[in-house]
Amino acid sequence: MITLSVTIMSGSFDASRRSMVERLIREIKPEWIAKLTVDFQVISDWWRNGPWPTAERCWNHGDVVGATHHLLLQDDITVCDDFLLTVHELARAKPDAILGLYSNRKICDEARAKDARWVEIPDGTWGQAILMPTAKIGDFLAWECTHIKRSFKHDDSRVALWCIHTKQQVLCPQPSLVDHAAPDKSLVGHSRSSRVARWFQKESPLHLDWAEGEVLKGAIGMPKHYNEFVR
Repeated sequence: MITLSVTIMSGSFDASRRSMVERLIREIKPEWIAKLTVDFQVISDWWRNGPWPTAERCWNHGDVVGATHHLLLQDDITVCDDFLLTVHELARAKPDAILGLYSNRKICDEARAKDARWVEIPDGTWGQAILMPTAKIGDFLAWECTHIKRSFKHDDSRVALWCIHTKQQVLCPQPSLVDHAAPDKSLVGHSRSSRVARWFQKESPLHLDWAEGEVLKGAIGMPKHYNEFVR
């Protein structure tokens, strides 16, 4: 049986991000949170510690709660209808994979043209929404602590580097379940209006068959210099 824990990492020092969290919880729907998660927490950065310290707290929390899967969300996203129900469907369809519920690569355009349900992207763990089997969280955190330099600022790229170096399967559902709600309002200097999902639809994707169908293969798109931060 699939069980789900969720954390939202939030730059709570910023008033607009606090409002975004409230909106996101309304979108996800409190009644479904109560029914479909065993734990749901907002992990706040009031001290401007940055993305990775906040994400690390999220992953540690998910590891302790011990559901079968942990979902880490960023605060500046919008989600599809029936979001949590669909997350459960994805976890049942691909229980052992790392799932990036947001994707922004050209392979997604091909998936849309073919109406393919999945793309496999080796570094496809954009921070907007990452679903991980809880049994793998400890391995990720131990590998990250040993192999990634403290000077590396990114949170989601830490997951991506682990996935690449340890050959984890990373799958991105098509269409994406989440999209950037404020791509031009980054708190870490990444503001770009183009930072949106290639294929996102607000309407519920529950009717789609996530268990079957072709998996399209995408290439690594991570900047090569990120490997300089790997020991």
